[in-house]
Amino acid sequence: MDEQTFETRTARSSKDVLAFYDEYAATWDERFGDRRSTSEFHRIRLESFLQAANPKKTDCIVELGVGTGPYLDVISPLVQEIICIDGSKQMLDVLQAKHKDLSNIKLLQLDLEQPLKNVSFQADLVYCFGLLEHIIDVNTFVANCKDMLRIGGRVVLVSTNGRSPWYGVMRRLWRAGRHCSSDRYYTKEQIDDLMGRQGFAPEATFYWGYFPAGVEDIVYQILNLIGKIVNGTWLRRYAGGLTVSYVLKG
Repeated sequence: MDEQTFETRTARSSKDVLAFYDEYAATWDERFGDRRSTSEFHRIRLESFLQAANPKKTDCIVELGVGTGPYLDVISPLVQEIICIDGSKQMLDVLQAKHKDLSNIKLLQLDLEQPLKNVSFQADLVYCFGLLEHIIDVNTFVANCKDMLRIGGRVVLVSTNGRSPWYGVMRRLWRAGRHCSSDRYYTKEQIDDLMGRQGFAPEATFYWGYFPAGVEDIVYQILNLIGKIVNGTWLRRYAGGLTVSYVLKG
């Protein structure tokens, strides 16, 4: 399975979205292929998170929509504990098989679009990679983020940049882009408004990425060169990736 074989799923609720991820869990990690663009995309994406999150060894952190846990090997040694949450049982099964050696992770299967009850922890940091765009009930999702955090705790969202003009073009060329009909790409200002309604204050913003994972080497080289030029100008806010952090005010 690769990105070209995806069939966009009609999604009217979180159950439809989770059914999509259950279906593709077994081959999810192979969908972009073993290409330089894939490894570089993940390196830059993870680097943007680490810059925004600045995790500490004493932190209890929560990864939402963890999927198969592609970044856990790097992040887990930096913190005390990671609570890994996903609504897809199949994704969590793959994660558990991959990361048996990680002693400081805890797995929870939760639908993040349903109100949480009796949260048993208060985390220092809640974060996600590529999850916000797949959430239908965003208000409940952000309220759940808030309920998981201590006052002064932080949220880091690593997402597709809604201001980027590229994704419509990429979808036509490589069928990259939306996985479900409900998917939505947010701008930084739209996320600020969404988070602000739940008492979060913006902290840092990083624009990153000028090529999609999985593209051929020649396409990667051309887009990467363009990105190096664009990244030093105001045009960087049109990059494909967006990482934003927020702090929960008292």
